[in-house]
Order: sequence, then C-alpha cells, then structure tokens
Amino acid sequence: MLLVTEAPLLLEYNDLIVAKVRANNAFGWGEYSLANTEGILTEQKPSSPSLAPILISQAETALTVEITAIEGVDTGGSEILSYNIQFKRDEDSTYVSIVGESSNNLQLTVSQ
Repeated sequence: MLLVTEAPLLLEYNDLIVAKVRANNAFGWGEYSLANTEGILTEQKPSSPSLAPILISQAETALTVEITAIEGVDTGGSEILSYNIQFKRDEDSTYVSIVGESSNNLQLTVSQ
C-alpha cells in the first residue's frame, strides 16, 4: 500500500480518521469515492500507569508485587502485550527487571 500525502498529518491520540479517494488519468480527475463509513482511531504508546505497584509481601530473599492492569484509553488504543516490572534497593542507582522486558508478560502479581 502506498500512502502519499501533500502535507504531514499531525495526528493526536483518538483522532477519528475517515478517508476517500479519487483517480486521475489522461482525461482528468474522476469523482471522489464515498468516505469509509467506520474510520479508525489513531493509537499511541500506553500511558504511564496511574497507580504504583503494591508490595504485598516480603521476606529475606523474596518479594511479591502486584500491579494494576492498564485499561481503557490508557492502553493507547491498542491491546497491552506485556508489563515490565522492575525493582531497586534504596542504595542502588539502577533498576533491575523482574519480568516482561524481553518477553510478553501479562501477570499482575509477581513473586521473585
């Protein structure tokens, strides 16, 4: 599919996009088609989760964390494929991934 636009489209999340088309030949331009009747909504990256993870339990060598699912408009208009959960100790400067960085992870409760 080739998409050529005369001006850049400045799309924002949840814009409804409706299109129509016409063709040109040696005799001139034909009439426009009917506009597509359903259109599509533009999508974007998911929003930052509104709630921080909840520490359910901790032991000397383990912890259990629960997160809230990202739903509705916060998904950016597309299905969530993975949650990446990270942790760090107060004295550490960098976070470490527990799950979900390189593979699909839809778990909302993780024990590590």
